[in-house]
Amino acid sequence: MIEVAVIVFGAAVAYGLGRGLRIPVMPLLIVAGLLFSLTGLLDDREVVGAMLEMGLTFLVFTAGLEMAPSRVREQVGAVWRVGLTQFVLLGGLAMVVLWLGGQSVEESLYVALAVAASSTLVVVRILRQRRQIFEPLGRMLIGVLLLQDVLIILGLVVVSGLPEGPVVVLQRVGGGALLMGLAALLYWQVVPRVIDRFEDDDEIGLLVVVATLFAMLGLASLVGVPIIVGAFAAGLSLSSFPTNALVRGLIGPLIDFFMALFFVALGAFLVVPSMEELRVGLGLIVLLWVVTPVVVVVVAERAGFTTRGAVEAGLLLAQTSEFSLVVALQGVASGQLSEGTLTIITLVTVVTIGLTPWISGRRMVLWGMRLHPRPRAVEGGTDVEDHVVVIGLGVAGSKLMEKIKQAQMQAVGLDYDPAEVSHLRERGYQVVWGDADDPRALEALNLSQARAVMITTGKLAHVEQVAERVEKGTPVWVNLMDDSQVSACEAVGAHTVNYSRASSRQVMAWFEGLEASKSTS
Repeated sequence: MIEVAVIVFGAAVAYGLGRGLRIPVMPLLIVAGLLFSLTGLLDDREVVGAMLEMGLTFLVFTAGLEMAPSRVREQVGAVWRVGLTQFVLLGGLAMVVLWLGGQSVEESLYVALAVAASSTLVVVRILRQRRQIFEPLGRMLIGVLLLQDVLIILGLVVVSGLPEGPVVVLQRVGGGALLMGLAALLYWQVVPRVIDRFEDDDEIGLLVVVATLFAMLGLASLVGVPIIVGAFAAGLSLSSFPTNALVRGLIGPLIDFFMALFFVALGAFLVVPSMEELRVGLGLIVLLWVVTPVVVVVVAERAGFTTRGAVEAGLLLAQTSEFSLVVALQGVASGQLSEGTLTIITLVTVVTIGLTPWISGRRMVLWGMRLHPRPRAVEGGTDVEDHVVVIGLGVAGSKLMEKIKQAQMQAVGLDYDPAEVSHLRERGYQVVWGDADDPRALEALNLSQARAVMITTGKLAHVEQVAERVEKGTPVWVNLMDDSQVSACEAVGAHTVNYSRASSRQVMAWFEGLEASKSTS
């Protein structure tokens, strides 16, 4: 059992280096596994394989846990267009290129599946960090990831059954459909009620989570599909809010532990790539970074998103998925894929996932907008003067528009959500449809003649751009969720409102009023 100790030690060292050097830990975990394998410390493939399988189960379970299908109801049309188009075109192009390059049909299919989908864990984490997960763009991206995860699991079930004939393929597809249907039933009807009943009992909650996971794994084995299908179905069944947050709180450290072991064990199965394999890997990386943004931008714009939103979506999806590793490992286990191809897929996954935060950053998004040959037009420009501009029309922005109208002043709003824009226009408000990062949208607001500007997005970049366009002395107010950007906003002349602190004061005032009413009754 020396292999278990070596894998745990390697994970600890990699995490320590990652935190100390402030670099992504995934490549370090994989390199640690590769180095230990070359020294002969991980020669017992059976033990390493068992660790790999356990880690893989938790990796896929976590991906399912991030889905929450109920979030995407308002973006179903865009989800189908963007998700299917990216999956089919990217996977098809990769398969044709590899097949023409001399790879077998089966191997080309595996690689095509591996590069066709984007990473759920990475994209969701970035959306959370940027506070975009509940915005229309975030909801659309989550829907795309859910659709692609289901497609890649279906594709994996089909490809893994090809050597055994069409009857086995149909049986496995039926088994996979059964698991997904059961997951949907648990998601909508069972799990929320159980968790709600036992939310204050951590022990019962933990038992429910573990029982769901192992029951799905057992059912997957019973119907003859890969166990990762059961792991994903288990995560999906527990992904409703607030159930998923409770699950992460209960077994979050356990998930992190087994995922670390997974990447170290994965590194032990890799081989040093040849120059030919490196060229293939580089070609796939270029394919992902070039084709994915172009395809997503074209389709997302037609689905109703602004050019800025479409470009950001394309860059956020320009990487392979954690399911790419699942596909590759399944191919190696079934003998349909070589260890060299596993190394290629792992290399592509590590590079594209590791660079996604930089690739999808604001500078790259703005650069992509400038490269766009035909950016989508801004709708609803105004030439009014002495008006109040409201940038960002969520709950707070919409209420501001109402207050301004009640004060007998002219209000002009800006938002990139077509549904919100249409709703406010129907109520008689003047609203520009566009993105605050788009100079054309800001020009359409006639900021130089505005009486005041209110920014609810909380983004410093928007404050700086507005400050450059308004007349000196024009008051600019910005809502912030914390105090980290107060100095920067005030440096360009803006007034700040701490939104979370103001909300807390309102809650306390309501609570104190409630207590006062109780004492007088």
